[in-house]
Amino acid sequence: MRKRVPRVSAPVISLSRFTLWRALPLTLALLAPSLTVCAADPGQSTASVDTAADVQAELTELLARAEGYMAQNRYDEAIALLNEVWLLAGDPRESALARKVLNSLANLHYNTGQLDLAERYFTDLVELDTDNEDRAGLSVSLFNLGHVAASGARYAEATSHFERALELSKQLDDRSGVAYTLKALGVNAQAQVDLAGARAYLEAALAGFRELGDTAQAAMVQRNLGDLALDQGKPRQAAEYYYVALPVLADLGLNSPLLRTYRGLSLALEKLGQWEKALIAQRAYTDLLQTQLNQQGNDTTQRLQFEIDTRRYADDNARLQTLSANQQEELAHRRMVENLQYLVLLLGGVVLMLVLFMYKRSRAMARKLHALAVTDELTQLPNRRAIMECGTREWHRTQRAGEPFSCMVLDIDHFKSINDTFGHAAGDTVLCEFAFVLQTILRQSDAVGRVGGEEFLILAAGADPRHALALSERIRMRVELMQVDVIGKRPLTISIGVASRTREETLEELIQHADKALYQAKQNGRNRSVVYQSDKTRPQLTVLEGGILHS
Repeated sequence: MRKRVPRVSAPVISLSRFTLWRALPLTLALLAPSLTVCAADPGQSTASVDTAADVQAELTELLARAEGYMAQNRYDEAIALLNEVWLLAGDPRESALARKVLNSLANLHYNTGQLDLAERYFTDLVELDTDNEDRAGLSVSLFNLGHVAASGARYAEATSHFERALELSKQLDDRSGVAYTLKALGVNAQAQVDLAGARAYLEAALAGFRELGDTAQAAMVQRNLGDLALDQGKPRQAAEYYYVALPVLADLGLNSPLLRTYRGLSLALEKLGQWEKALIAQRAYTDLLQTQLNQQGNDTTQRLQFEIDTRRYADDNARLQTLSANQQEELAHRRMVENLQYLVLLLGGVVLMLVLFMYKRSRAMARKLHALAVTDELTQLPNRRAIMECGTREWHRTQRAGEPFSCMVLDIDHFKSINDTFGHAAGDTVLCEFAFVLQTILRQSDAVGRVGGEEFLILAAGADPRHALALSERIRMRVELMQVDVIGKRPLTISIGVASRTREETLEELIQHADKALYQAKQNGRNRSVVYQSDKTRPQLTVLEGGILHS
């Protein structure tokens, strides 16, 4: 079963692109031609079944490895593996493995803060589970979708998802699912300042986890109840909850809940006037926080926030030491000092929020301006400027390393006729669909950009002429299989000019040679690939329609 709590999710793929699975036979044929079996040979038929099982086992192993990368926060490697498995797993409406991959994608995007993509994938999973009448899977998907809504502060929507998940868990007699969902409802109610409702949900969740013998979750619910008691102005009750939760969380090494428990305990003890104990809890909190900061110090923005928190809590620590040493002397002035401290904290918080707001706003504006400068507005691919900058870097890198370098210029055949017949809006749709197909086929080391109306440029670092030609043919045959609704049954084909570095001194010169090869492809009848040959005594390599190679 998929994971209920989204702790752990690749390319932007929607279930509206279910037609990707139709390219699976072609992909398998290109990656493993040895899998092709003659139906007339019974011995080979048995071998094909064994091979299919081996492929399924290998994909399952890759998925497990990707989830391991996610657990280690190695998201780039996880995305690469999930992309590979997704392309080969089949139609998610029929393949359980494909649905697992989709769930992992949703979890990855949730963990990396891409809530819009996480919500998109979890919504697709809800639709799949509903269509397949998979009530257990639907319960989990609704639960995860509720967490995404709550993370976006859409608490009413989150409550609706959680309540549906709770009802399904009860129908399935899934006691673990009931307990997890009650806990989520309690935290969600607390966020909406429904303290009475939050307490009812959390106490019910605590009873459920105790019945299941799940001490870890029971301790985390007790920490939630401690936070709730603080919100209700009951510091003594809050401290009792925290004391019960602390040893369990410490044994499990759950740093994030343990941090919040120490911090809550420090606040509760401070409100009870137990300064020395509050100081001990605050020191434990500060030490644990510092350890976590040392382990997660890669992200500059996050590190800055943690450093600010550490400094602020260090100031609180010094204040508690002073209060403990001079308790009798300062009791008479306590109210005045507290009011002044609250005012300073409030002003500091306001200043900090303003600084963070301006910083985030400037960063967002810079990213937006950069994206506008380097992205084609229609296809969302890199524009001419961006792809040429990328190509120049790769040109020099591969030149220093002594690696081959190839480029391909692609042009959609008879595109003007499509615009004239179906309209410019249909032409734009064709361009977007074509750009999407290119992104799904290209290797991770390849780069693609739109350099003209219907003209695209692909840079293939490390590809010699044969490999570049094979890649161009794979693209051309995949485009022949495209079905674009706006142009009906009209076939869509492309012509490709391929050039590999030989004596060329600049990238621009190599692209000019690819343009010449493209011109030759169009002159020879379109829907074909042509490789530019610098040696005029040798004929050009041309791949005609249907994949037949001619020299």
